[in-house]
Amino acid sequence: METITRRNNQPALSELGEQMLAQYEQRLRVEEDLAHATIRNYLSDLRHFAAWCEFVWKYGRET
Repeated sequence: METITRRNNQPALSELGEQMLAQYEQRLRVEEDLAHATIRNYLSDLRHFAAWCEFVWKYGRET
């Protein structure tokens, strides 16, 4: 039997990051024919990536 793991929490983003994520969510919901779960997963993955980028860039370790 396959185990499906879930991420426990959603990392915080900057205000600009939240705005961009909300715009992307709106576009996905209006312009794309995707299942609710697909949109949720896209947003979760993007939130984690954006949070990682913000963290790395904040401390100057982007190289």
